[in-house]
Amino acid sequence: MPYDLDSVYAFVKAVNAGSFSAAARELGVTPSAVSKQIGRLEDRLGVALLNRTTRKLSLTEAGGVYFESCSRSLSGIEDAEQIISQFRNEPQGLLKVSVPQGFGRLHVARFLPQFLTLYPKIRIDLIFGRLNSHFIDESIDVLIQTVDPPDTNLIVRHLASIDRITCAAPSYLEQHGTPKTLDDLTHHNCLLFTGSTSPERQWVYYVGQKEKKVRVSGNFQTNHLEAIYTALIGGVGIAHMPDYNVTAALEAGTLRSVFPINPSTRGLRAPLTMNAYYSQAAGQLPKVKVFIDSLIAHLKANPDWRRQPLFPVD
Repeated sequence: MPYDLDSVYAFVKAVNAGSFSAAARELGVTPSAVSKQIGRLEDRLGVALLNRTTRKLSLTEAGGVYFESCSRSLSGIEDAEQIISQFRNEPQGLLKVSVPQGFGRLHVARFLPQFLTLYPKIRIDLIFGRLNSHFIDESIDVLIQTVDPPDTNLIVRHLASIDRITCAAPSYLEQHGTPKTLDDLTHHNCLLFTGSTSPERQWVYYVGQKEKKVRVSGNFQTNHLEAIYTALIGGVGIAHMPDYNVTAALEAGTLRSVFPINPSTRGLRAPLTMNAYYSQAAGQLPKVKVFIDSLIAHLKANPDWRRQPLFPVD
């Protein structure tokens, strides 16, 4: 049996208001429209709900039973809508965020204590590493990464511009020499990160506006960025790392940049963009908006965030 909630609502309104006219004024329709709605409801149910013998409405026995049940149900719907409205107006509820390993541990996880203090009704589920399936199927609210996800309908918010830095430990460079050009990388042991959508067999650089891809190889690969960092510090080979993972070690001398800015490599860049992705529906939730806005504000307010060491620097 199909349901007509508009007719049910008109019926409850008419009983509470005491007349079709009063109900019509509350609903913004004509009294005849209210009468017709209730008539259709009675025809569908096969019973009379109201006595119409006097100017004042009165319930039949069946109408009284139906009114009590409908009043409770509509009250429950109104309560549910009131609860849902809080999700539109106040940041709260479970927020599932997928983050890259290094960036997530260094900068998102360390940002969370102050965020959760400001928004105590939000609960965070922080998920590290690349998702194994489609973004929406994982029920993730916010996806933070440098690689565009498969769902092209997502909204994108820019978090930070990042450079990859090709670097190595002094011990490796002293033993194997320092590459002079990008093509020299093909003769060196390169540490490969396999945690993105495609293993990084090619390192991408830009000289001015021109893209150059260098095919690399080596004896160590992993999907864990911090394992690459450990091998890098240990002198195993050369790595192509996001600046926020190696800046502290470079400044401490634990690592050296293979291609510092000089006349032969002027304009050499390996840029990345760290973005936050979320669906249209998630974007309407206050918890998503305040999280991304707060993270962007945190990064801007802490310009030295790239200098945070991935591990303690000796």
